[in-house]
Amino acid sequence: MRLSQSCPVLVLFTILCVVSVMDAGAQDLPDSTRSSAVTRSPAGAMIRSAVLPGWGQMYNRQWFKAVLVVGIEAGLAGNAMIMNQKMMDSETEDERAFYEHHRGTFIWWFAGIYLLNILDAFVDAHLFEFDVSPELNPLGSATGLSIKATLCFPLKPGRKDQG
Repeated sequence: MRLSQSCPVLVLFTILCVVSVMDAGAQDLPDSTRSSAVTRSPAGAMIRSAVLPGWGQMYNRQWFKAVLVVGIEAGLAGNAMIMNQKMMDSETEDERAFYEHHRGTFIWWFAGIYLLNILDAFVDAHLFEFDVSPELNPLGSATGLSIKATLCFPLKPGRKDQG
């Protein structure tokens, strides 16, 4: 498949992923109707992210992260394919080395983001039930709580060096 044929496929795939994520987010139940016993399996999130980058984030209801992962991975894969095509079409050895180096760089970035995506899904699944509400103050109500700081500077005259 030539590069000119694969670019529309990548764009279509990215658009379909974004639309499916937005559609899935619109079907969420309100927080009051959700069961409080809902948990997420860290292993399940990790496997989902390994199979399809962004799926583990969708599983953890991290919609923005899922779109971000899919977009970054698609962009890096697309750029690696472009660099590969330019490398194949290059006429000089210097051009070939240049495109080969950049193709390798995009592939390494792709691999790093892929692994980070899996790790992020795993950690998000572990922290899915973590309470992030503003009522986490261990002292109870923060009314009447104040902090006072006093700075004291000695006012002794300094000695001048005789020298």
